[in-house]
Amino acid sequence: MPDNNMGCPAQEVQNLVQSMAYARDRLLQGDWTPKYVQKQVDESAAECAQMLRFFGCTEVFIYAHISPAGRALLKWGYHDRHGEVFNGTLHPTSQS
Repeated sequence: MPDNNMGCPAQEVQNLVQSMAYARDRLLQGDWTPKYVQKQVDESAAECAQMLRFFGCTEVFIYAHISPAGRALLKWGYHDRHGEVFNGTLHPTSQS
């Protein structure tokens, strides 16, 4: 069990995945332009990185991109406050 009630880094990454899936869906449906989609993704990635640092994570790395054709890529990595390394690569495809 975590030793605080403030949240968890894994949930912040999951929130970013959901945000990217939503943005990708809006792009594919023609609701948002590619430029607006990337702006939203950049803002979500910056918020995620900020929250990870707030939770005491170090060496935070986030790459989030959605191409104009709707291809999404998310790469992330961080060391939690106990020094454990977490990283991954994901291709968000749709909201679940």
